[in-house]
Amino acid sequence: MSVSVIIPAHNAEHTLRKGVECLLHQESRDLEVIIVDDGSTDKTSRVAETLSGELGSEFAKFSSIRTPNRGACAARNAGVEWSEGQYIQFLDADDYLMPGKIGAQLEHMRRSDKSDTLLPYGPWILEDASGPETQRETRQNQPLLATEKAEQLGAFLSGWWCPPHVFLWPRELLEATGAWNEDLAADQDGEMFFRALCAGATLSWCDEGGSAVYSQHSSSQISRQVTLRSCSSRFEALKIMEREVRRLNLFSELSYALAVRGYQIFELTVASHPKLAKQIRAYCETHYKAWPTSGSCQKRLFEHVFGPQLTYALIEKRNRTVPRAKGTR
Repeated sequence: MSVSVIIPAHNAEHTLRKGVECLLHQESRDLEVIIVDDGSTDKTSRVAETLSGELGSEFAKFSSIRTPNRGACAARNAGVEWSEGQYIQFLDADDYLMPGKIGAQLEHMRRSDKSDTLLPYGPWILEDASGPETQRETRQNQPLLATEKAEQLGAFLSGWWCPPHVFLWPRELLEATGAWNEDLAADQDGEMFFRALCAGATLSWCDEGGSAVYSQHSSSQISRQVTLRSCSSRFEALKIMEREVRRLNLFSELSYALAVRGYQIFELTVASHPKLAKQIRAYCETHYKAWPTSGSCQKRLFEHVFGPQLTYALIEKRNRTVPRAKGTR
């Protein structure tokens, strides 16, 4: 059971080595490692060449390819086209895997009679390395309790999430899902995972082996989430998910869950991009016939009196001045 590990890397000279070295401890020697240098301007390409020389013989195959800077999704797609493995492990260059993660999920696959559609996942660790000390917190320690497809889709739309490298993809399932959406600037992994569920993926909890580590290296990740392009991308991803829901004839069951996700995008958007936020709200009210609310009574009252833009601007200001709780994202 061969596995291709695809690592998109853009200006990752300081983190790439750790991600590759973690693959030495995966209890599977039949690994194909593919580093896709996404038009880096630092020494990423040189680091990749060095790793190929030092560690290439430790793996079944080791490739380093360079592409123009078109984003992580395009780099992942390029890696998939280059790969030959029966299974695909995506791994961003600033993340890594604890020992035994891939090996345990492969064994989990062997014990299943649905190996072509099985999408194993397990616990993951949030690692915040943006401060003077690295902080960790284990997340998503329990499986998604929903078993019916509509319930799983609804849980995801309402906020359930795992980083992409938590999963191990059968190639057949990846082909049925389709390529990563290169037009999205944010929520690419959510949109991809949602399409996988719609394409017939069977989620399967596997808490054996090591966890996946999701790293945050800079507070700038937070600011990138609220650019106009990223917020617009999240809105576009929501529309794609809606189309999938309608294709499966599940709209009546999931319209409110779609509205909940729209409200979450609205919350992220309203303080910085009120015009887009207004469009999101109007879309949800028109298409889903719902507009959920969340938060404390004090927050809802403040929003009612002063309006959403001022409310969320103050919340955003508070979040910049109050230390972020350990492990939050």
